[in-house]
Amino acid sequence: MGSYARDGGLGAMRESHPEDWPLIIIPDKLEFDIHPEDHTQAHAPHRASGSNVKVITSDLADAYRAQGPSDFGPVNLSVLVRFVRLLEQELARLPRDRPASAESNKKPGKSASPGAAAQAGAWKPAVLCYRTDTNPCSVANAVCLFGCAGILMYGQAPDEALAPFRALLAVLPAFRSASQSGPCRCETRVDDCVRSFFRATLAGWFSNRSFNLQDYVFWDHPLNGDLHQLSPKFVVLKSPIDKRRGAQRWDLAYREVRSHPPSVYFQTLRERGVKAIIRFSNVPAEHQSYDAEVFQAAGFRHY
Repeated sequence: MGSYARDGGLGAMRESHPEDWPLIIIPDKLEFDIHPEDHTQAHAPHRASGSNVKVITSDLADAYRAQGPSDFGPVNLSVLVRFVRLLEQELARLPRDRPASAESNKKPGKSASPGAAAQAGAWKPAVLCYRTDTNPCSVANAVCLFGCAGILMYGQAPDEALAPFRALLAVLPAFRSASQSGPCRCETRVDDCVRSFFRATLAGWFSNRSFNLQDYVFWDHPLNGDLHQLSPKFVVLKSPIDKRRGAQRWDLAYREVRSHPPSVYFQTLRERGVKAIIRFSNVPAEHQSYDAEVFQAAGFRHY
């Protein structure tokens, strides 16, 4: 992760104000914490006696496919949906009712012992605590996931969903385009992503109920096209390559990936209502990876 590999002061922030941690997402239900050690080791955060905490971790905040040393996120919609399902599953497993006390089975007329009464009074409902490490890249992705999850799970507005993370937002690194080298001219921060996702849900561009996770994962993969539907009217995909012009390309990580001719995309583009294709690369005809006439012959306009 380049210059972001160090914890960026998050570990010191956590240690200097332990009373502020874990961050409370939903009172008596859901919390968030960071730890300088490997986040796959689920050590429970410090709690007062009587607490009932389940700590979970995952690698979802690190699931982004980096294309450069400063490119670390945000994660895509399939990761968000898996994150929401993880939280819903783990929350559903938490015991929410006060356990039956042995004292309640005593015969009438006999009072509970002081110790048992104190123990019963100290009981608290089970809480789920999600924890990641102090790498600012992982924390930024995790906070972004929690912000979007608050919108999907609880109908929260962006400010409400991000309120528990207010102190973190100012110190987390911004996302940037993988295509840029040198100083970033357009930073996208965690709150920008959460607000944009909120507007997409209001516009009906995303629904957790109708989201097809399997289809999304298939088309997202570089071997299958890197294809995404940004909105009802816009679809983006990796440039096709005519077989006669060479069937293989290399990505920025120097891994061989499979590219396809235009005909492979005809059916899925029609299913998504695509009528026209726009080629963004401005290169001479002899260096273009496919012939526009192939799309035109299939009934698509091409620009």
